[in-house]
Amino acid sequence: MAIIENATRAWQAVFSSIPFDEGDVILTTQSEYHSNMIPVLQEMKRSKLRLETVPFTESGDLCMEQLEALLTDRVKLISLTHIGSNNGVVHDVAAVAKLAASKNAYVLIDACQSAGQLPLDVQTLQCDFLVASARKFLRGPRGIGFLYARESSHQGLEPSLLDGLGADWCAQHEYLMRDDARKFEVWEKNYALTLGLGAAVAYADSIGMERIWDRIQGIAAYTRNVL
Repeated sequence: MAIIENATRAWQAVFSSIPFDEGDVILTTQSEYHSNMIPVLQEMKRSKLRLETVPFTESGDLCMEQLEALLTDRVKLISLTHIGSNNGVVHDVAAVAKLAASKNAYVLIDACQSAGQLPLDVQTLQCDFLVASARKFLRGPRGIGFLYARESSHQGLEPSLLDGLGADWCAQHEYLMRDDARKFEVWEKNYALTLGLGAAVAYADSIGMERIWDRIQGIAAYTRNVL
């Protein structure tokens, strides 16, 4: 885990560490967050990447048949928003990750809308990276977020921004990068906001994520029935 000033910065920290080659493909969806898309468009200029959008079904779910058809050996990254901010559909991250593993593609999940609403078990989701912010459904402060990086996935990746926390200056012309997810962090951070994130997580845990998710589903079902 890494504590980063917001989910967008966490997403960009992972994205900028992936070594893209000309002709590599990035798969996104119709609900991709705009601040995630802009770095993709920038990288397309530099590396001549190709961008493909996986469509949704009529119900708003990710079309798995189209994803499988687009998932070639040239796909380097699948960027998926767990829950879109405009529809509430919970996408099947585990199914996407299972397909991605067969092509050695990274899976980067934007969980800003799901963190605090439903249980997030990265071992079940099987994603390589997951980012989220504190300020939304975790009910924490603005300006702080976090990144999960699977150990087997981040090994060999080097963030574009390294400082004295992410690496040691071990000789005049040499540095040694740390081997855990905190290489994506920087030394200077707001400790008050970090404590606020911790308090928000503790509060959610005290209620219970299963209980929170059951309540949300119950209200949603009631609303649909009344409508």
